[in-house]
Amino acid sequence: MSPDDRNLTLAPDSEVVSFEKPEDVIEIAQKRIKWMDELISMSLARLRPGDVVSLEGRPYIVSDGCYKIARLFGLKIKYTGLPQKVEAQDKKGTYFYFVHAATVSLPNGDSIDVIGNCSSRDPFFGKVEGNWRPLEDVDVLDIMQKAQTNTDRKGIAKLLGLNNITWDDVAKYSKISQADCASFSFRKPAKGQTATSSLAKSDKVSAPPKANQEVRAASWPASTGLVPPKTQEYESPPEDIGQMADEAERRNAVYDSIQAASKAEGKWKGKTPTAIVKEVTGKVSLGICNDADMDKIEEALK
Repeated sequence: MSPDDRNLTLAPDSEVVSFEKPEDVIEIAQKRIKWMDELISMSLARLRPGDVVSLEGRPYIVSDGCYKIARLFGLKIKYTGLPQKVEAQDKKGTYFYFVHAATVSLPNGDSIDVIGNCSSRDPFFGKVEGNWRPLEDVDVLDIMQKAQTNTDRKGIAKLLGLNNITWDDVAKYSKISQADCASFSFRKPAKGQTATSSLAKSDKVSAPPKANQEVRAASWPASTGLVPPKTQEYESPPEDIGQMADEAERRNAVYDSIQAASKAEGKWKGKTPTAIVKEVTGKVSLGICNDADMDKIEEALK
């Protein structure tokens, strides 16, 4: 689909960089405001509850959501070679991380350069049952591939202006609310205490060594069989909450089924998604529903 078909007016490169008098800068900026606003609104319209989480109370689009938006606008990602592996050591011992650089660009030539990373200290890859794996047991390719994913997400979100959106923006264009999305928060340890991350059923593990490293909900012990609770606490902001691919896919499918049921003839017609979720599960939003709750919803909508 061409930019014109999407009613977007993309400013040509010549318009962006060429001007003869100061007033031209203002005129160009005014034109760009319109299409930048449309980029954001159309991006948010593609979201489903699994594509966005509440991070410290603010909307945060995860990797899967960003890739969906990137395909909509035909964004191009050009990498500066392969991710570079860096060996490092601190008081906890030896570890490694990958750094990846890329240029993300729109079809009109607007672009942004970004650097992303992922470390063997990432709990999802580096821990098992709350303990750090021996370094030789950490899959190097997993860390390398995640560094690329983190780089992609950062570039897409920055280029399209999606890092400072509000829940009002999300509700206006995507028709989903904060209550529909999983929530995460961060806390600092009390003075003199060792930093820990709260996991499902109060399991405790050491915090990641760097503030910009990813912490994934999927790192919770698989044996619990739990999905993220409404508000999950972590010690430091992550590079990316993570794709949470399986959970996001299912939550999105359930949400779409609820939306369809509210519009179709039958028991649920005219009821809001929140009302349907509450009636079936007793919970106030889809964002706090676990697998069993979503089973109930799917059964009730049949």
